[in-house]
Amino acid sequence: MYYIEQQKGYVYFESETEEVWQSEETGFYYKGLPEKEILQKFWEVASKVDQLVTFNGRGFDVPFLMLRSAMLGIKPSKNLMGNRFDSKMHLDLLEQLSFYGGFRKFNLDFYCHGFGIKTPKSKDVSGAEVKTMYEEGRIKEIAEYCGRDIYATYQLYEIWKEFLE
Repeated sequence: MYYIEQQKGYVYFESETEEVWQSEETGFYYKGLPEKEILQKFWEVASKVDQLVTFNGRGFDVPFLMLRSAMLGIKPSKNLMGNRFDSKMHLDLLEQLSFYGGFRKFNLDFYCHGFGIKTPKSKDVSGAEVKTMYEEGRIKEIAEYCGRDIYATYQLYEIWKEFLE
């Protein structure tokens, strides 16, 4: 999560022990928690914010969060999969940048390169490697990749807001 007003980023990652650190590179805060607590914290935050901004959140992240929450007996605090064309509560940048499918969809890395944003893929990690990294127990590396991904999404959002909104 990235709080625009505070200019602070937070990443919760799966861990049975509550481990905390701050990245010198990004300034993001990282905290290890069990999956159920991560989901509870996410929905607590989601209930308090006016708008959630994602990149492909409607295509993957939000449905995944909603399903995992249901599997663990957690009720989402709001429906982030409402009307696709109403971005007041959930703005999916991929939907916006592809003009709701009127233009070809590209990945975040493509848009980062196109708009001069430092790509989160710059440390030899991309979404394609996450499953293998998880199986290898490289959870902290995944968390750091997610932090870079979140910050790139924030930077892309700022460009979208200034030039395309």
